[in-house]
Amino acid sequence: CGLLIFSGIPLLNFLACYWLWVSYRQDSETLDRVGQEVLNFQISVYLYLLLSLFMVIAGIGIITTPLLLIYHLMMTLLALVYVARAKDFHYPANIPIIQGRPVKA
Repeated sequence: CGLLIFSGIPLLNFLACYWLWVSYRQDSETLDRVGQEVLNFQISVYLYLLLSLFMVIAGIGIITTPLLLIYHLMMTLLALVYVARAKDFHYPANIPIIQGRPVKA
């Protein structure tokens, strides 16, 4: 669902990932953890892109915006490879906005 950022529909990648996470997080602790990681990455990329768009005024955003999109694509593909090999993947520069849920006793 991370590749949906390139669909041209704003927030589609975030909404698709969020829907999948909410739908399947009860099935497995791993799905819950991975879903949180993916959502944090999607939110982080949007925040970085927003900052980059503001930096267009200074001329820096013209360079950083395409670099952020390339970074997003590379990290999404790398995460896909890790998941296919059943390994954990942690996105670099991920802002931990969504935290784990408390364990029910």
